Amino acid sequence: MRSLLDFFHVNELGPLILLICLLQLVGRQIAGSTSIFYRCARGFGAVTFLLYAGFGIEEWKPRTASQFFIIGVQAVLAMGTMHGLAIVILPFLHFLYEHLWARPLKRRRFLDQERALKEAIEKQELDAAASKQAASEELKKLEQRRRDEEARRPPPPTREESLAAARDRHDRTVQLLESANLDEAELRAARNRAKQQYLREIDSLL
Repeated sequence: MRSLLDFFHVNELGPLILLICLLQLVGRQIAGSTSIFYRCARGFGAVTFLLYAGFGIEEWKPRTASQFFIIGVQAVLAMGTMHGLAIVILPFLHFLYEHLWARPLKRRRFLDQERALKEAIEKQELDAAASKQAASEELKKLEQRRRDEEARRPPPPTREESLAAARDRHDRTVQLLESANLDEAELRAARNRAKQQYLREIDSLL
């Protein structure tokens, strides 16, 4: 600790001021106009000043104002050196963080999201294709069932069969009328109606 405290001795005032100016020049070129680096550097500088002053007082145990003044000047030199180092090192560390960690991580997350989106789209397409295939198969089954029912359905009667059926219905109607104990006028009227019905059926079949 003593050697570190002696590094900022007032006897090295000129070289230390030049070192601080050099660090400030290089740091401003590297940090540019990014204010966050300067704010952090000021914080490091303030902490360095307080630490140096505290350790210097503990180490040298000053008794006079001039001794306190010398420790204060050396603490200012330590603060300026740390401030310059900070605005040189912090942009470099930020550069490493951005290019070795943040940007690759962001790129990887973007690729993961893109892949997940592509997989979701593909899954939706597969589900839609499966639903369409299932609907098509169901439609084919319904169509096949309809054709099977039509195949099992008996064919419609021919015209000759329909005429014979109409004739049979007319004969049964006449037999029922004759067995109904009607008088002559009622029986004749009923036969005429049955005959008219029979003729209408024949006319619809011709």
